[in-house]
Amino acid sequence: MNDSQTLPRAAGPAPSPGPADAPRPEDHGPLPATTPIPRPGSGIRASLAVLLVLAAGGVVFWFLFRPAAVRDSLFDRMIHRLLPEEGPLVLLMVGVALILILALHLFRLHHQLLARDVLANDLLRHRQELDHAMRERTRDLKQANDSLAKSQAMLQLVMNHIPQRLYWKDRRSTYLGCDQSFATDVGLAAPENIVGRQDSDLPWPGDVAHQRQDRDREVMDRNQPRLKTLESHIDVHGQLRWLEVNRIPLHDEDGAVVGMLGTCEDITSRKLTLDLLEKRRLEIEQLNATLEERVRQEVEKNRRMDLMLVQQSRLAAMGEMIGNIAHQWRQPINSLNLILANLESAHAYGELTAEMMTDKVAAGQKIIMKMSSTIDDFRNFFKPDKRQTTFDPNQVIQEALSLVEASFKAHHIQASFEPLDPPVAVFGFPNEFSQVVLLILTNAKDAVAEHHTPKGRIQVKTVVEGGMLVTSVRDNGGGIPPEVIHRIFDPYFTTKGPQQGTGIGLYMAKMIIENHMQGWIAAESLEQGAEFRIAIPHHGPSVGTGEGEEE
Repeated sequence: MNDSQTLPRAAGPAPSPGPADAPRPEDHGPLPATTPIPRPGSGIRASLAVLLVLAAGGVVFWFLFRPAAVRDSLFDRMIHRLLPEEGPLVLLMVGVALILILALHLFRLHHQLLARDVLANDLLRHRQELDHAMRERTRDLKQANDSLAKSQAMLQLVMNHIPQRLYWKDRRSTYLGCDQSFATDVGLAAPENIVGRQDSDLPWPGDVAHQRQDRDREVMDRNQPRLKTLESHIDVHGQLRWLEVNRIPLHDEDGAVVGMLGTCEDITSRKLTLDLLEKRRLEIEQLNATLEERVRQEVEKNRRMDLMLVQQSRLAAMGEMIGNIAHQWRQPINSLNLILANLESAHAYGELTAEMMTDKVAAGQKIIMKMSSTIDDFRNFFKPDKRQTTFDPNQVIQEALSLVEASFKAHHIQASFEPLDPPVAVFGFPNEFSQVVLLILTNAKDAVAEHHTPKGRIQVKTVVEGGMLVTSVRDNGGGIPPEVIHRIFDPYFTTKGPQQGTGIGLYMAKMIIENHMQGWIAAESLEQGAEFRIAIPHHGPSVGTGEGEEE
């Protein structure tokens, strides 16, 4: 929009054609030059002359051809006294002259009548042409009025649909017009109702009317537009509104200020949103000021939490290891007890010989060596791997089963293993993988024991599916409740109770498989038990172990 505009005229009906707009005869050409135009009164004078000539001729012919009965009358004597002897001849000549004059007048009158007919026809033709021109001009004016009315209606429609409110005033700050939205805002039914009013005539609350009028007059007095000014005021309903206002002076053809045009856009929602964003920005700045310290605290908190999880996992694993060692040592201890009892009995009865003592000591030492080997096996099993290496998962699973074999027998659980044939090689941390398998086997054993299954079974199987080595551990320990199966891998979640479980075993198993071995672990509840599936990438057929180590 330009800084200055000419004052818009108020919409109204188009003016009707007046006398100045009517077609004139000269618009269609002058009358023909050969047509005589009679002077005013010439027809009346010609008629009077003809009557006088007829009267005089009648008198002359009556005198010449009068009857004999009236020949010596007083009139005859007067005529003979006035006229000479040749009087009758003179009268005859006068009569003939009068007849000629009469004929001349009749010819002239006939010619004038013909001219009048021609003129009447010309006038009729020109009148018809004038009527036709009048009809065409009236039709053109009606079309122009209709087009103007449509243009005004379209202009008003456009103004009513502009998102901004529009109004314009004259130099005295009197309203000349507005759009429908502005009229509605000030409580008027139609835009034309605002014409001739001032701000003091509108229901602005408080001193809003004076403020608006002063700002509008300032723009006209200074002849300078004010664009995109943010103003707040109370509307006619008493609500606070934020407006973006533009005020532009209007000029006539000579450049003089004759009024102003104003636009208002309600930006209350935008202003509130911007205020809220500014508030959030300040809050974010305050958070950023302490973000580094907060991050450090959270990292330290998470590190302590991870250390606690690892420590608890180690303690839990150590408890499981001690329990398994106890199960493994129970039979050797019974054998040692039996050897010592035999030695005591032989000594009591005097049957103890040097050879017998040597044999029993050798047998006891063999049992002790086996027990020491068991401790080494568990210690190596739980020793953390420092390097990734290629290993045979079947062998690792078999070693894990051997560690819990005594515990399974103590709980009357039958374990079976169906290894993949031929085996495949896996690159990773074998001890961590074995810890995960041992954890799943221990949980399966606990589930079977808690469920009091008369014939407990745990089945382990390895297969290849889609480039992954999948190890499945299935039991008949009653399964996992459906309402908790989606939480079994969460930290500190357990179904064994606080005295039997810590809730970090499966969480640590999930972290090992997903983060250290790029695999996945899942659980499924079956009809009589549960099945855990451990999937890790494999590297083709197994050709040996301990190859390709990496830090």
